[in-house]
Amino acid sequence: MAILISVLIFVGIVVGLARLLGESSVDISEDQSSMVKCIECNVYFPALEARKTSRGWICKDH
Repeated sequence: MAILISVLIFVGIVVGLARLLGESSVDISEDQSSMVKCIECNVYFPALEARKTSRGWICKDH
């Protein structure tokens, strides 16, 4: 019984360390990484920095 408890504790420690040292996931969806073109100046920029209008995408300068 003591061996079983020791194994479970060891597995718990290993799983805990794996979670602490593992890579954190980064969610990059298509919307976040896509580039759009400003309808005013024809410059491409990330969609996160854009403003969507009824005519199309506009950069922050317009």
